[in-house]
Amino acid sequence: MYITYCGISQKHAGASQAVRYYKQAGVTSIQTYIFWKEIEKEPGVYNWTRYDDEVKLYQEHGLKWIPFIILGPNYTTPDWVRKATGEIFYRCLEHGRESGAISLWNQALRPLIDRFMAAFAAHYLPQDILESVLLGITGDYGEAIYPVFGNWPLDYHTHYGFWCGDALAISDYGRFLRERYDDIQQLNTNLHTQFPSFDSIRPVLRKGATEKQWLVQMEWYRESMNDYAEFWMKTAKHHFPDVPIYLCTGGRGKNCEGSDFSLQAKTCAPFDARIRITNESSDYFVNFISTRLVASACKLYAIGYGFEPCSATTTRGMVARVFNVLSSGAEQLFDYVKNNMEYTETAGFTKKESFAVLEKYQPLLQSGRFANPRADVAVLIPNTQWTLDGEAYPAPFIEKTKQLRALIDFDFVDERMVADGALTRYRYLITYFTSIVDGAMIPNLVAWVNGGGIFITTGRLETVDGPSEKLDRLIGLAQEHDEVWGVQHNEVLVPEFLHKVLRSDKPYVTKRGFINFTETVDILAQFQSHDPSNTTSKAEYHGHGASIWCNRHGNGLSFVYTGPMGIDLDTWMEDPTMYARLIQDCLFNIEAFDAPRQNLPELHITGNDVFATRFPDGTLVVNFNDDAVIWEQHERQHTIPSNEIVFIQETCS
Repeated sequence: MYITYCGISQKHAGASQAVRYYKQAGVTSIQTYIFWKEIEKEPGVYNWTRYDDEVKLYQEHGLKWIPFIILGPNYTTPDWVRKATGEIFYRCLEHGRESGAISLWNQALRPLIDRFMAAFAAHYLPQDILESVLLGITGDYGEAIYPVFGNWPLDYHTHYGFWCGDALAISDYGRFLRERYDDIQQLNTNLHTQFPSFDSIRPVLRKGATEKQWLVQMEWYRESMNDYAEFWMKTAKHHFPDVPIYLCTGGRGKNCEGSDFSLQAKTCAPFDARIRITNESSDYFVNFISTRLVASACKLYAIGYGFEPCSATTTRGMVARVFNVLSSGAEQLFDYVKNNMEYTETAGFTKKESFAVLEKYQPLLQSGRFANPRADVAVLIPNTQWTLDGEAYPAPFIEKTKQLRALIDFDFVDERMVADGALTRYRYLITYFTSIVDGAMIPNLVAWVNGGGIFITTGRLETVDGPSEKLDRLIGLAQEHDEVWGVQHNEVLVPEFLHKVLRSDKPYVTKRGFINFTETVDILAQFQSHDPSNTTSKAEYHGHGASIWCNRHGNGLSFVYTGPMGIDLDTWMEDPTMYARLIQDCLFNIEAFDAPRQNLPELHITGNDVFATRFPDGTLVVNFNDDAVIWEQHERQHTIPSNEIVFIQETCS
């Protein structure tokens, strides 16, 4: 585990003592922000004095150094660079105003970046001080995202928005479209638009675009950021061939941020580069949902990854961060000194309570045993739908994910990862609140289920072009199927399977279901009319329709839940836990369908906010309750103290 801290300078009183504290606590390196404007104040004239003094301090105490080479954001760029590159900055679509950061489409910046990295490598590689190099390519603070909220207020125009309105961006968008479409007629037919010519096309906001036009524009927007990151990694690999390289990225993948985490991971792989995601906090579940797609993608494409907080963290938050980095199989934990040390000019550095967390879990962090967490389950990140809807990780998705994480650990996979074969790593794939997916993932999804995979979904999936016959067959819908809405009483037909579903004290009432299935379907919950004595209702809409069913597809199974189920007829409120309970039945009672459960133990936990992750030789458990809880597995009970991480060693087959 690489453990690095940022915020100690030789200018600080007591800096040597602080570095010793960190060395004793297992820290491996100190990170420093590299300000281009302080090193190269004039073209080709370099002054390394400030950073030489920092390096000397770390060398004296046996620590390595991570330079965060930031050459894109406003606060590090020399004035002469802005002028030399023609002062072409990001321009927002919302107001037509410029940011203070140089546009990534400004090709004149690239040779200056290459020259600076060459000079940096020539000066510091001979000193054998570098643990790794972190690349700060653009964004606000160096992340591989577009400007968001800026560095300091009022320095320049900035906000969450779309920064592709400068002349160079517009030109590149035209190039992208011309390479994809033979002529304007083909473009208009495909995108459902009416442009008179390629020259008339400009990037637009969501409200001004058709669905397919928006998807293509966002593909270009994200690929532009990724192409720029690829240039940086190629340049860094050339100048630092034997030093680990990290791409700094951030956010949660919102449209306007322009980050595509699985694409970034895939692009890093040929350069043996890594990713550091900078979005953690003091809450474990927030950290999980913010970092897990990066971790899952990096594992698929076989690269390293590390985590960084985006704000101050608490003592409890330090425990959350240690658990997240261990349970995710990450190789790097980054933090800021201010999160566990106080500094004054008179007293120097003094330890906060959270420093004890770093010291306490040093043996776990440095054990090397947490590189391969066991994950048999994956949850689909529906990037296509989220791109159209304009919201990444919407609240209903977060709520269902939290319910599932309380049951078991799992990975995220997006549509690109599925298309690239990610499902071979898992036995289960779960989707919820998803209706539109990228058609490129369909062949691998169908083949995976056919080979023995278990697919659990909420309703019917289709592509942006409309229904998919392959997806309908996958979940057992006949060609003449129909979707039925209305209040329906349900009868559970397979109670020996739906153990958790049957624990509900709410009436089994739903308002959505399907009729007409293929012969391979087993109906698990059948709906009837609200008043079974009403003989005038159409028979086709009760007696054989379903709100829960299973389809046998080759050697695999697809479970479908149409929901919402468990509606209280007095309040019209649905049971928000019903789908999670169905997932429990699919995970832990799968033998009812003659499918082996394999090695997927149910976690018997007393109390909330307890999370566990399995490894080849045991299970890592954390308890965020105010009191100790009992954790049970294999008929053995273990006490997990409040706000502590415990590793329970055993042989997990």
